[in-house]
Amino acid sequence: MVNPLSGHTTGQTVSSESLKDGAGLTSTSLTNLYEGLHGNGIVRLDDRAYNDSNRQNTGANTAGRVDVAGSGAVTVYGGYAVLGGVLYTFANGPNSSKTYTAGDTAWHLGSLPSVPSNNSDVIVTVYVVADNNTGVANVKHHFGTPVVTTTGTPLTSDTFLSAPGPTNNQEVTVLAILRYTMTGGAANVTASLNTPTVSDKRCLLSNSPMYLTPLTSGATGGYASSEAIDHVNGSLDTMDSRIAGSESGAFNASPLGAVWQSHSPDGHAVLYYSARRDQGGSPARNTWRLAPNEVKVISTASNQTFTFDGPNIWIITTSGNITLNPSGTFPHGHTIEVYHAAGSNDLKFDASGIDINVTINLYGKFVYTGSAWAKLDLHTVS
Repeated sequence: MVNPLSGHTTGQTVSSESLKDGAGLTSTSLTNLYEGLHGNGIVRLDDRAYNDSNRQNTGANTAGRVDVAGSGAVTVYGGYAVLGGVLYTFANGPNSSKTYTAGDTAWHLGSLPSVPSNNSDVIVTVYVVADNNTGVANVKHHFGTPVVTTTGTPLTSDTFLSAPGPTNNQEVTVLAILRYTMTGGAANVTASLNTPTVSDKRCLLSNSPMYLTPLTSGATGGYASSEAIDHVNGSLDTMDSRIAGSESGAFNASPLGAVWQSHSPDGHAVLYYSARRDQGGSPARNTWRLAPNEVKVISTASNQTFTFDGPNIWIITTSGNITLNPSGTFPHGHTIEVYHAAGSNDLKFDASGIDINVTINLYGKFVYTGSAWAKLDLHTVS
């Protein structure tokens, strides 16, 4: 059992390269990190399957593993990869594999090099690409230029980085590089190849679970009502005025959406989502409370108000006539549920608007339309 990244970082596979001090290094070790930062890489199902034998393994049957044999045989173990935000299968998908032949033009990028007249070394890059044509299965390889080792060092091709093959999605992730010795004067490229050295270059993506740091305008552990960041009372652009003036952000005016965790006025954790509801014309930004529901159970003779980031389910026992009125800004589609559990008194929802009396034993559900509150349901609870 090993760290699944160790095929690349410490050369756990049969490799002449790694990221260890003193080891050889090719450009793909760096360019593939940039691809990973851009969101391109392999999604390993094994990574979060904690009783799976491959969770801490780099060997056969792990996604993106490349094995080689004589006669140009290259076996790629399949899986999922993200390229340009799109999820693809490669090499026939998870729990499968595909064996290719190095030098086969069906899965090669562009033209093959000529067979050199003298024995030479060449580096071949194997990468995942958005191309599921026959014989490709979203994996391609590209030969660099063969070099006689007594006169120079073979280099990794960089053509695949700028023009990997497809027309509309030209993002890639490298699986491995193979260093072959080519026999000079052989009949063709495949016939010239020995069994190569494999250097693992896999970039593994992981986003589950997604940890959310609580946003607060106060200190760590500050959950006062005034310290919530909900982008209505406390803006993401200013972090509730902690960042202001010429340092303010540009989120509110952007077309971007955002998801984050902060807290309600009562100090309860809340998951928020902010986006432009109308992207065209004059777009208006709303912030929605996604979860969890917050239930408020009270017995009171006093009028109550509710906010978009406060309790959204109310169970009320009245000891006098009261109102339950909205306060502040609400997003389109915000719902409030009210149950008048006990007390033979008036319980008026939105008294200055739709003015619905939720009398004893009634349940009411109300929605904000963007300009006013509307009744969705009002019935007796059995």
